[in-house]
Amino acid sequence: MGASLLNDPIIITNRIPYKDVRVGNCISSGGFGLVYTGVYNRRRVAIKKIRPDHAGDIRHIEAFLKEVCLIATLKHPRIVEFVGVAWDSLRNLSVVTELMDRGDLRSVLHGCKQRRERLSWSDHKTTIALHIAEALTYLHSLSPKVIHRDLKRRT
Repeated sequence: MGASLLNDPIIITNRIPYKDVRVGNCISSGGFGLVYTGVYNRRRVAIKKIRPDHAGDIRHIEAFLKEVCLIATLKHPRIVEFVGVAWDSLRNLSVVTELMDRGDLRSVLHGCKQRRERLSWSDHKTTIALHIAEALTYLHSLSPKVIHRDLKRRT
């Protein structure tokens, strides 16, 4: 099935040359993948890759490609922009997205705390909550509905 997913029209249409993607430092890791900073076409991007210990497992590759097919279709100002998918081998399978320069919500909140900046409900927290609600409303409006399943400050 992994090979058939590589031939999926969404994957083929959104494939970018792996040689044009420069991978930088790892900025996040989870049970499934690693996220790096990088550059593509002189643009700073985020690059998600399958963890090396899972890269040889066809089930993880299939799940990764299904995720790519999904995020390639998402178009909303509150959801990171999909740039493309790149690989030169299954071990280097990478999804390239917009890089959030200030990091994830956890990083932003931690940075504010470190700088002793207070986020007020009237100016900041309500806006953050509204933006999250807008993104979730969009996901739930799709057919079929997309359920995030991993909503937290880091995602």
